[in-house]
Amino acid sequence: SCAGGGAVRPMREALGFFSGYCDFDARGLAVAARNARAPTSLLEARARAPLQYAPLNGSVLVLSHFLAADGDDGDLRRALADDAAWAWCLNASDPERWWDARAPPRNAFERFGARAWRGQAVAEGLAGLEYWCSVQRAGEAKPWHVDKDEARAQHGAYAFPTLGSVFYGYPHGDALRGGLLEIAPVGVGMGGADAAAAEADEDGEKIAPEYGRLVVFDPRRLHRVTPLRAGTRYSLQINLWHARPLSVEGASTRIPVAAPV
Repeated sequence: SCAGGGAVRPMREALGFFSGYCDFDARGLAVAARNARAPTSLLEARARAPLQYAPLNGSVLVLSHFLAADGDDGDLRRALADDAAWAWCLNASDPERWWDARAPPRNAFERFGARAWRGQAVAEGLAGLEYWCSVQRAGEAKPWHVDKDEARAQHGAYAFPTLGSVFYGYPHGDALRGGLLEIAPVGVGMGGADAAAAEADEDGEKIAPEYGRLVVFDPRRLHRVTPLRAGTRYSLQINLWHARPLSVEGASTRIPVAAPV
């Protein structure tokens, strides 16, 4: 079982493997949160959340139906489905896609970051959020990897986000087939971070990219996206950092960002 009332839900992959992960129906969270005052920054946001869902013990949490269909959540859902916003996110630089935790959100993606992490204990002392958007088409996949400060890694030094998350906030339709987020039980400090170890392990999580679903996990764990067989898969990735990564040097809360709000 999972702390906070979630249930371990098995999920069958095409090869017959099973995956157990903590899966919450977040509609109750959305209803409780939509009446909360919208925060001006993560550091100022202290709305009481009904569930502390940050997986500080390295688990994987899946929060389905994360945003409600009406109210502020409904507005945010519509903003996240805007093609112009995605076009900006796909072409923006790393510094532009950094949100300082002391600053007000500048676009729909940062608004979602505030919505997802306000009231969570893990947001205490946060430096900011690193985010980026991905669009995957039929036949495409993403190989095994861990999330890290890429600028430091080029010099042989490694730093990792506190938490990683993926949100499926663009209505990519019912035609989607494949494109599972697969998270291995191995990674940095967890039995090895090589792809062979991940490939050989059948106990990893395999999570379908359902619209409205938020996945929260330890970014040091090896993860990948399986080949997409049909449709177009949209995902928003957000990493939480308590120490500002070198890869976003040059980011400023004063950078003029033309992202739709």
